[in-house]
Amino acid sequence: MSNHDVVLCRSFGNEPLVRVVWSITDEGILICGQDSLDLSKQAQSDAVPVLAPFEAIYEYDKDLFPQLDKAFRNFGDHSPELEQLWQHARPYPYRIAAENKVDIK
Repeated sequence: MSNHDVVLCRSFGNEPLVRVVWSITDEGILICGQDSLDLSKQAQSDAVPVLAPFEAIYEYDKDLFPQLDKAFRNFGDHSPELEQLWQHARPYPYRIAAENKVDIK
């Protein structure tokens, strides 16, 4: 695990998002949109890394993400279906990735 890993993010609205690890800090994980690493594709909203709490970041699962996204769109942000699917997400092993940690203070 390292910088630029693709991860699942559980947003504050419980929406599943696919993001990229920019850096690991003592306060959380800096994440950004996948196109942020390619200057020719950068979208304004995804270009700046955002600090996410450790517990909101999961290992990317190409099979789980579409299910999470569908449940979010069909049943809403606090549905039992969505909560049940989030239980299958594996926490991102940030302690292993912390060798690339920076201090943003």
